[in-house]
Amino acid sequence: MIRKKLALIVAPPAMQPGGYIMKAYADRTEPRVPELNVSVVRSARGFLIEVDWACDVRLLLPDGTVIRPADLTEQPVKAALFYGPWLLSVIDELDPSFHGEPWRNNVIHLPETVTRPASASGPAGNPCIVEDAHLVLDYRHDGFPDPCTVTLRPVSEQTPYRQPMATVWLNFAR
Repeated sequence: MIRKKLALIVAPPAMQPGGYIMKAYADRTEPRVPELNVSVVRSARGFLIEVDWACDVRLLLPDGTVIRPADLTEQPVKAALFYGPWLLSVIDELDPSFHGEPWRNNVIHLPETVTRPASASGPAGNPCIVEDAHLVLDYRHDGFPDPCTVTLRPVSEQTPYRQPMATVWLNFAR
């Protein structure tokens, strides 16, 4: 087995793809993910390569402002949560109690430091499931007195279900 930590840098302009990518990242002077861990294991069918990195957590407010979990207060803000490249959502098929009426004022408590769960949830073996991007968080339901738990998942995970509702604009507080 080989284990290696790699430091990442921004690609020099001569190596960057042209057009959209170059314009979108023109002001980037450092990589969003500064380093990643790579492990390579020989198996009977070839090599298993695993890449592991810390995901950047950010909240996008309706006016386009981006904030971090540390910027949250006890006053809820409506936002869309990004975990690395994934836009997270609550999928009613998998978390039906979250969408129990009245739900529009549910408040998800987002800690300053976010860690992903050790085990995945959702249909096993489905290529739409991004197990590493699941976040299990506590929330206060507007209609229930007890604290509750919800799993935020990439919005792409609604694909295996018939006609689910995936909610991305959610209320967050510390």
